[in-house]
Amino acid sequence: MDIRASRPGFHQVTFRWTEDRPAYDVVVRLISHTDRAYDDGELDKYLMVRDERSWALTLELPSALRTSYQLCPMYGALVRGEVVDDERWTAIMAAGVADPGNPLVHPAGCTYGNPGPASVLELPEAPSRDSWVTPADEHGVVRRCASEDGSVVSVYEPVEPRGLAVMFDGARWTDLRLPVLLDNLIGRGEIAPIRVVMIESIQGLHRHDTLPRPEVFAPFAIGTAERWATDGPTALIGQSLGGLAATFTARLRPDLFDVVVGQSSSFWWDEKELSGPAVIAELDHGPATSQRFFLEAGTTEDLREDNRHLADVLTRRGYDATYREYEGGHDYACWQIGLADALSWAFPRS
Repeated sequence: MDIRASRPGFHQVTFRWTEDRPAYDVVVRLISHTDRAYDDGELDKYLMVRDERSWALTLELPSALRTSYQLCPMYGALVRGEVVDDERWTAIMAAGVADPGNPLVHPAGCTYGNPGPASVLELPEAPSRDSWVTPADEHGVVRRCASEDGSVVSVYEPVEPRGLAVMFDGARWTDLRLPVLLDNLIGRGEIAPIRVVMIESIQGLHRHDTLPRPEVFAPFAIGTAERWATDGPTALIGQSLGGLAATFTARLRPDLFDVVVGQSSSFWWDEKELSGPAVIAELDHGPATSQRFFLEAGTTEDLREDNRHLADVLTRRGYDATYREYEGGHDYACWQIGLADALSWAFPRS
């Protein structure tokens, strides 16, 4: 992979793939851009060009971009010039592999539509993720707690915790080495020592069987926060549908949850049991509380309009609310940066 400056605010990135067997096409799947291009019917611009046994593609991308990506060799049929329906797009995502020419890799399970690892592209003006990868002195220990009903949480425990963060999708954050981040932030004095409970599984169910169901996720998150509470503030944190679930649950117990962190929250979700528009309406017209909100969304995400709307509602109603947009998409590579900033905002060392 080659990265070169182009016009102000942009860099040219050349991706390369050397095939071990002939492919019909190779798709560069940038979580930030290619997924949206599929929705817009413009996938051809992310197809590599073949030269003998090598493939390459040069893209001009924003200099502050940070994104996960995979290279997707297609062996069964052409993609170029064809109509790519949902079934075909699912096959393209499933074919993705990490870029062998890039040492920055996300662990398996962090990329929608693909169970394998993904590469991470960081352009020169993108925020650094050094706090996630640089080893630090340990300031907390991690223990995994399993219940008889199949529920599993991992608990990061520092000495004398002065705050609690409860997080959905805990297995992903464990894979992404969240304890390393916490050790670094606590060690550098950027946050107070906090206990972090990462919810890995509720009743042994998959996230798609829990996060859309308030009768499942809300009592568990509330019970978890009550069990592990400290004398300091308590935050409930989620990404995507987890961000909606966190906001919904926190509104049920404003006496328990002081802070809500929602990253790329799915406020577009509108089902009978759980409705993003209904949650926003309740925040707009329901009783005001002293809760604080940290919200963010990516520049390539359609859902940022709903998040902007909620931020406007919170500001108008006098809440302590932070909203920002990052250069990127619906992506753990971006949420890593936002989570570190959210923790520093929610739990400053006094």
